[in-house]
Amino acid sequence: MRSKRLLSIVLCIASLLSALLFTLHAKAVGEDEFVLDFSVNPENSGSFRVEIDGVEAMESTELAVKKGASVTVEAIPGEGYAFDHWVFTPPLPEITEQQRREAKLSFAMPEKNVSAEAYFSVSNDQYTVTIEENDGGMGNFGHKDFEPGKNVTVEAWGNEGYRFVCWEDLNGGLKGVELPEDWEKQISFSFSMPEKNVILAPQFEPNTYYVTLKIVGNGEARIADKEKNSAGKYEVVMGEVLELSALPGTDHVFVGWSVTNEASLVDYDQKEAAVVCPASDFELTATFASSIRSLTVKASEGGTVRPVPGVMNVGVGNVVPLTATPNEGYAFSHWECSSANGSFESFEDSDTNFTMPDEDCSVSAVFVKGGYRLTVTQTEGGEAKAKEGVYEMGDKVSLEAVALDGYVFSYWKCTVNGAVSDPKKAKTEIIIPGEDVKVTAVFVLKNVPTPVVTQTDQKKDDGFPWGILIVIFVVSAVVITLVILREQLNLSYRYLLGKSFESLKNKRKKK
Repeated sequence: MRSKRLLSIVLCIASLLSALLFTLHAKAVGEDEFVLDFSVNPENSGSFRVEIDGVEAMESTELAVKKGASVTVEAIPGEGYAFDHWVFTPPLPEITEQQRREAKLSFAMPEKNVSAEAYFSVSNDQYTVTIEENDGGMGNFGHKDFEPGKNVTVEAWGNEGYRFVCWEDLNGGLKGVELPEDWEKQISFSFSMPEKNVILAPQFEPNTYYVTLKIVGNGEARIADKEKNSAGKYEVVMGEVLELSALPGTDHVFVGWSVTNEASLVDYDQKEAAVVCPASDFELTATFASSIRSLTVKASEGGTVRPVPGVMNVGVGNVVPLTATPNEGYAFSHWECSSANGSFESFEDSDTNFTMPDEDCSVSAVFVKGGYRLTVTQTEGGEAKAKEGVYEMGDKVSLEAVALDGYVFSYWKCTVNGAVSDPKKAKTEIIIPGEDVKVTAVFVLKNVPTPVVTQTDQKKDDGFPWGILIVIFVVSAVVITLVILREQLNLSYRYLLGKSFESLKNKRKKK
């Protein structure tokens, strides 16, 4: 009886500890979070990587994931293996049979725990197609395994400013393979996978663009070491640096250089300058003028400005780029001009353009102390309505998000956590924190699950003390075993003792 009571006590303690640990585990996961665990089959045949809402998750076989979060899983085969399929427990209805055969897929975290198991198979009967990448472009994949006879389609595309020229078979893997006519010059072609590895390298060369040089006013302009073609233009490639020189005519002064199509000018207001060519045709203009006015550039306390503060000669109607940079503890507020005829492209932007009026004038960059700038943007699918500018800490600014047809408002994304009163409402407000802040209205296509808005990109680890639970069960099993052995030994001892007494008794009777 005493042994049975001891056994009951041990089992009760083990059960209570197990229940307590499971309760703690449930609390650690969270009410709106569920466990997502991973495994590979067979063991050590591959690995996996996981992204939660576009952020790579910490290395762990179990993750706590919020309901509705966007989950992207990718199976990575080990050496000698190839990915075969996924198995989800319980099954995910939105994952089709074809998707289960894809090494990388995405789904929304359901309102339940999910196990994802990646199955790999031995790839002795597979060969690899490798597409090399270079500075001019790349192919549609890097390395990929295919079974012999499988139809393979390769495609190349050039980087900005480059065009495709041809394919090179680096290891002769396509020799003897039936290929389309002039396959080397086709940006995309298909072939049947041979029983050997294939290494292909797409070749690219820079695109040719054209520069048109224009002159406004009385003067000359030249591009060093360049000759015009038959159309009177200069041939260039993306990134090429052109050295420029300007020579004013009689009674004229040089005003400046200007360009189109995102070409980048160096020393735009100097006779000797340079331009970096973009990936497009563009126009380059040298401007000379007889009507010159004085422009004085200033900056208030709390920041610096470019061009450097001082007086400069500018032709009437010419554009002067301006840049204001606040010091620490200050914020840029706006631009001011002494002339009502001078115009800014945007007087509220720290980087802007100023058009010179037909009179002497000055422009000033105004900075404020302790102010914080609010910047408002939006994703594709709608418009964010709010008044950008510089505010004091604690100021409240109204926000409104208006979705376009086919889209719905999702949430407000803010660089400062807690600044937006209600991130999920299209009409809300932001309370200006003690720093510059940017808020973005996020829109999504209709019928697309809304991503979970979290305060941090870090994903919580499971944290369940499986080791402690295992120790408890092992200790309990040892105790139970010892108790049972003790009972068996007691029974055996009593049995043998009884036999001895019975034998002794029989001997006495015989005597």
